[in-house]
Amino acid sequence: MVEIGALLPVLAAALGFKGPGDSGRTLGPAVAGTWYPGSAEALAREVDAMLARVPAPPRADEGEVVALIAPHAGFVYSGATAAHGFRRLEGARYERVLLLGPSHYAWFRGAALPDADSLRTPLGDVPIDREAVDALKGRPGFKVAAGAFEREHCLEAEVPFLQRALAPGWRAVPVLVGSGTAGEEAQKVADGLRPLLGAGVLVVVSSDFTHFGSGFGYVPFRDDVQEKLRELDLGAARLIEARDVAGFESYLDRTGATICGRDAIDVLLRLLPRNATASLVAYDTSGRMTGDFGHSVSYATMVFRSAAGVPTTPARGDVRPGLTEEEKRTLLGLAWASVRDAILKDGSLDRTLAGADLTPALKAIRGAFVTLKEPVGAPRGPLELRGCIGTIVPHEPLYESVIHNAVETALHDPRFPPVGRAELERLALSISALTPILPVEGPDAIVIGRDGVLLEKGPDKAVFLPQVAPEQGWGVRELLEHLALKAGLPRDGWKGGKLSVFQAEVFGKK
Repeated sequence: MVEIGALLPVLAAALGFKGPGDSGRTLGPAVAGTWYPGSAEALAREVDAMLARVPAPPRADEGEVVALIAPHAGFVYSGATAAHGFRRLEGARYERVLLLGPSHYAWFRGAALPDADSLRTPLGDVPIDREAVDALKGRPGFKVAAGAFEREHCLEAEVPFLQRALAPGWRAVPVLVGSGTAGEEAQKVADGLRPLLGAGVLVVVSSDFTHFGSGFGYVPFRDDVQEKLRELDLGAARLIEARDVAGFESYLDRTGATICGRDAIDVLLRLLPRNATASLVAYDTSGRMTGDFGHSVSYATMVFRSAAGVPTTPARGDVRPGLTEEEKRTLLGLAWASVRDAILKDGSLDRTLAGADLTPALKAIRGAFVTLKEPVGAPRGPLELRGCIGTIVPHEPLYESVIHNAVETALHDPRFPPVGRAELERLALSISALTPILPVEGPDAIVIGRDGVLLEKGPDKAVFLPQVAPEQGWGVRELLEHLALKAGLPRDGWKGGKLSVFQAEVFGKK
């Protein structure tokens, strides 16, 4: 039996109604309940089942996955093929996902950007990276075209797989590529996107392969259709694997192969560096599934890997500047108010929140630590740690992370008793607003004074913020030894463990 509660959001979306709290700046879902299940429970089950049916990727697969080409038909047709790509991403952490796909309903050249804050599926909302979108607005080949996204299904079809496969904390950059965006036009779009690349960035291109049949206006052969279709599609895939953008364009022009995302693929081939290797990991056709090759769509999934990630601008690079002085003051005010309110119960947090200017940067999903120190001996004596708690893997807006971790630091750091009323005027508070945490291959990648470090070894883990090593006068080896001790391991227990790094904007006030 279909539950009425699960059905209402689908009906509301179909009829154009907004739910409670809907800001009107959310994209989708346009095809929930038709192209894929409309309830969160059913959608999660279906996606998880498709991922589970894919065998574990071969050990020969090496390097970080930096891009995918995945199909976007109804899940009953293309989902199993798409799952082969997303299976290779399970548990992976990315900060940003560039979603590229063809515009099926709006006609333009270049790239269209949304005017929205999030993408919605039955599994929940994915925040749109507004800083990245805003940066793209001023670049050649890009324009805001909100209407192009209203009915579009190609990007939406990839989002449930990403929601189930990736570790939380990523943000989307949705881009629709107009028909005929090839050659110099495609190069403009690729050049505009390139500054968004870097460690922790994934590119997903949404495209089906050949659309065959009179209904598509494409019937280049009538005999041995299944084999000839396969030969036609794999010819295109081989050129993609070879990173031959000119050959790919020429092949499609010559054969007329109706690959709907050809221009988005063209942009991808121009966007990724030469060290990214491509491989076809799954291929199928709807004709094989239905037995009807008079009307068939081909589906291919391709994976791009880079042994060293994408060696370009760091993930936030020129699209997310540091917090402004006013934003820092806002965060410090919220942190102080949350500590006071937790101890004095004086309503100071509500008053501070009411007057706070919560900018997009403060609402961005981002981890944070709050540190409290107090003087030893005389009021102006040397400061010693009084508490420090934070969030490494981001899951909430930065300002909320600061509020929550300030209270946890003051009252629940297990190393110290709770802060008392008499201490409030003695405390110094600092905030560390973190960048995403990314794995490194070894100690040589750690830069003292720049990097915070997370050590994980089995169930044991420990973290130090970037400022700890310089404050203690440690080099990399001493830092790792103290991390191991903090994790409850022997001094050399960091060897064989997983090391990850992050950076932080650190600011504070007494």
